Amino acid sequence: MNILEIEKEMLSQVDVEGLEQLILHLSGFNENSQINIREHLNNWARNKRCLYLAFGNKLKLEKEIELDFSGNSTYVNCLISEFYRDITQAKVKRFLKSCSNAEIVMNCLNRNTSFENVKFRAGDKISKCIGKILDLYDITPAEKDSVLIKFSMLIQSVKVKGSAVLSIDPVDYITMSENNSNWESCHSMSGCYRTGPFAYLQDNSTTISYVKPKDDCVFTYGDGKTLAYSNKNWRQIVLFSKELKYATQLRQYPYTSQANQSTVASIVMDVLNAKSGLDYQIHPIDVYDMPRYFSILHECTGDGEEMCYNDLTNEAFKTAYWISEIGVEPTEEVLEEYYRAGETAKTGHYVPCICGCGDELYDSESLYRRFSHRNNDGYDNDYYDDEDYY
Repeated sequence: MNILEIEKEMLSQVDVEGLEQLILHLSGFNENSQINIREHLNNWARNKRCLYLAFGNKLKLEKEIELDFSGNSTYVNCLISEFYRDITQAKVKRFLKSCSNAEIVMNCLNRNTSFENVKFRAGDKISKCIGKILDLYDITPAEKDSVLIKFSMLIQSVKVKGSAVLSIDPVDYITMSENNSNWESCHSMSGCYRTGPFAYLQDNSTTISYVKPKDDCVFTYGDGKTLAYSNKNWRQIVLFSKELKYATQLRQYPYTSQANQSTVASIVMDVLNAKSGLDYQIHPIDVYDMPRYFSILHECTGDGEEMCYNDLTNEAFKTAYWISEIGVEPTEEVLEEYYRAGETAKTGHYVPCICGCGDELYDSESLYRRFSHRNNDGYDNDYYDDEDYY
């Protein structure tokens, strides 16, 4: 296939109407608002074409993993904290705080103990212990069942299997911080850096990696049409260099996981290996040492104005993971050589307003500028930025 045929094939896999309706829904815009993301998608197809080919003419690469839900996992801590917020019984919270995360994950006490004069033995299920503690309250059976069901959901959450995904699918950029897993970031469609996903969508280096459970989120629009997107419970941006010689894994949201990061790295190394035939390794790098070489990662205008937020160049996290061929160490000289050779992965892109007016947006601006028409004198009096939105 020639270049235009490849880009046409990529675009044919995108539900444009569904994506536009999803953006309107997630952003909180009026459902009668008219948006047009075809320019964004055309830029995506043109700039992500090389990655599409490197993915074997696929938008996503997946690898099943056993999710990292060990007792000391940050994700487990998040789940337990969420459970605490969902219940009001202080005694249940105090009892669980006396248990280790491992006991909670396994739903099993590993010691004899007592709480509020109620004795428990090693081997007792935590859920049954909670039931006995709830009996100390004057609550209805329905209220007791509600707490036990929420705890059961917690236990099921730490047992689920999922897939690690590396994606250039447009829906994964738009929903990079949208999910039903109780977390969000500034790159959500209502976040303070809401243009970021559109910038990453259009550059030639940014991919979205994430871990998802079995069930997707499903958005319904129009006359019963649906658009599915992954219910990401962990997400990380991965940057590829221009010639696919190396890659960099950035900040992990909403928790750090060595297992998830390593599984994504194995997918990345498969992509790089298919291109070069070489073997690859991972190097943790202190982000504070990188900006001197990666300072233009985020430039997307001639005068260097930043149009969207980037965790790497803003030093918003501590450790990045640099993936290179075995034998190439991330020394100052090597990083500087890649920079001078033009191999630095650049992120960010002009972000056209989704209303189709042709204006370029900054990171914290509304995605949508309402207007009536444009003329030689600029916008008429009906044009304005949606200041109340941010």
